[in-house]
Amino acid sequence: LKLGMALAMISLASGSLLFGFCTGAAIAISVRFVLIGMGNGFLTFLGPISMELGGAERQAEITGLVFGFGKIAQLMGPAIGGWTYGVIESSPAMVPGLVGCFIAIFALGTLIFWLPNFRPEGERRARKAAKAARNASYSANPSTSSSSINACSSNSVSNSSIGTSANTNANANANTNEEYESEVTSSEEEGGDGKPKGFFQVICAWPVPLLVLLRSTQGFLTFAFFEVVPLWAISSKDVGGLALGQEVLGTIFACSAVIAGVFMSVGIKLCTQRFGLRMSAAWGNIVCVGLYVLLPFLTNAWFLLVLHGAINSACGLVGVSYIASINAAVGKGDRAKVNGVCVTMESLGKGIGPASIAIAFAYSLQHWGYAGHGAVFFFMAFLHLLLFAGSLLLPQDIDSGVRKPTDEASPKKLPQQDEEEDDEDEEDEEEGRGRRGGGGNAGVGAADVEAGLEKKGDRGATSSQSSATARGDTGAASAAVMKTGPAAAAAAAAAAAAAA
Repeated sequence: LKLGMALAMISLASGSLLFGFCTGAAIAISVRFVLIGMGNGFLTFLGPISMELGGAERQAEITGLVFGFGKIAQLMGPAIGGWTYGVIESSPAMVPGLVGCFIAIFALGTLIFWLPNFRPEGERRARKAAKAARNASYSANPSTSSSSINACSSNSVSNSSIGTSANTNANANANTNEEYESEVTSSEEEGGDGKPKGFFQVICAWPVPLLVLLRSTQGFLTFAFFEVVPLWAISSKDVGGLALGQEVLGTIFACSAVIAGVFMSVGIKLCTQRFGLRMSAAWGNIVCVGLYVLLPFLTNAWFLLVLHGAINSACGLVGVSYIASINAAVGKGDRAKVNGVCVTMESLGKGIGPASIAIAFAYSLQHWGYAGHGAVFFFMAFLHLLLFAGSLLLPQDIDSGVRKPTDEASPKKLPQQDEEEDDEDEEDEEEGRGRRGGGGNAGVGAADVEAGLEKKGDRGATSSQSSATARGDTGAASAAVMKTGPAAAAAAAAAAAAAA
């Protein structure tokens, strides 16, 4: 993911730089199509990266922050381009292109130094499988420890047997937790036969087709909104418009962008935490339905400012909710692929939306005059009503992000923290192997088992285990280990969700 985002920034930097030197329309279009268009994988990687950093609970908050600050940054882009265009007469687009190139390089540097390295899912699963296999072999082969135990006194034999029993149960519990965690992170990436799903299996699995349709329709409506509202606002009052000038209209849209940016930076977190992803998308679409119905009846620029900011914010809430829903609906290894398909279909909708809505608006004014100035707004309200129904059709577990219950008290972990824990687990296993193979010792005593279980507290060790082992009660120690299995499994599932 980090490499993909870095390549996207390199493509944007190259495209911005080369575009300033283009002298022909064909070359300029090719540069924008290949480097600034096809090579721009920002939206494709943003969703999976947000899920990696924030987990299922905070991914919408991170995406909202990115889009919210993006709204503010988009206000400065046209102004900077207008001020710097034509500074060099021979290459009028060179200076704006250099500015864009510098911004892309700056973004590249920040993600290289600040964005953590995300371990590929295949490597993570291979490490977990190898570790589970080692634990299983230790549990099934206690021959080395048994020979050492037999050479000791009866008291040492008793203590060592207790330690071996507790250690075996702890290893079995660790295996259970690992299998549980692996099931959570990869259950949606494998088919019924245990093999990885193919591309078309992932795309066609419910609710991915519905999410692709919802997201592409939302992209269609968002860009249609940006196109048709200015056309209606500048049209004469005889055909139902507001007859606004360019300066007033530009001020309204700038203020609307600020309103939407603030809402997406703060409000999306509150909405998604209060209502969940499904209902946040549903409520956002309902707000759009009501405001689109009211929009053609406005007669004042101030009302337009309020409604435009509200629709802009609601569209942002719907878009972020759908992106987060896609991350929650598919497995970790498939998120980038599914997001790529969604971004492709959404881009088609964003291209078709403005052109088709503009033509429809002109047609309605030409044939119906004043009576037809609200036709496109009513049509867009109807489409948002369909999106509302589609949002309710999404499965309820979209809001949880995983298919298994999790422990809400478990802290979030970054990928590098998960790697450190894996390394610590391997060190613990090496230490355990050393204790098992040491012929000079009397096997694993009660104190060693107690220390090992305390070091792996999240693997099912509790105070009841330690006390049961210390007093030499083998049955109590085994019961304590088995009793804490579900809790440890829930903690492992929560850790998997945080890392995913």
